[in-house]
Amino acid sequence: MKAQTVKTGKVYILSGSPQCTLINGKEKNMDAMIYQGGFDMLFIQFYNQGLVSCTARSRARKNGGDFNYSKWITYVNRAGSASANARLYIGLLGGPTAGAKDDYLKVAEVKNLISTYGKANQLGGVMLWEAQATQLNNDAGIPVNQRYWHVVKVAMMVSPPSLPSLYTPYVILRSRC
Repeated sequence: MKAQTVKTGKVYILSGSPQCTLINGKEKNMDAMIYQGGFDMLFIQFYNQGLVSCTARSRARKNGGDFNYSKWITYVNRAGSASANARLYIGLLGGPTAGAKDDYLKVAEVKNLISTYGKANQLGGVMLWEAQATQLNNDAGIPVNQRYWHVVKVAMMVSPPSLPSLYTPYVILRSRC
């Protein structure tokens, strides 16, 4: 892909969506791709990992828990990695019906997470899975004229990551379609 950018003069952005689990310091499904592929953005799934403790829910339950965002910074920047300096997005469930219900973060929990990691190294923003569930989510305490994604967006604006002009969105909705 990087060669295509040089060849065509067009900007191509390479993104991936790995799971948060790092086994012996490596992502179990995409390690070779991350190391060799030169990703610009990684939308890390900090949800739907069963009993694995790297999830955002683990952080909320254990007052910090084993949420491994900082390990991801080390992982993508390891020696020789073509994905060094990739923007990392914290992937969360956009609603209780979007995945494993126990991994869904309530508004106060997601605001706390963003206030802690909003200025973290290499943070690109927050990715919410799944777009339809996010649009329908009207979590308790959210005014009727807002939705969960809006609350996340506002929280990101309070603690925005420093991004090059290429990366303007803070909240990205991902869909199955």
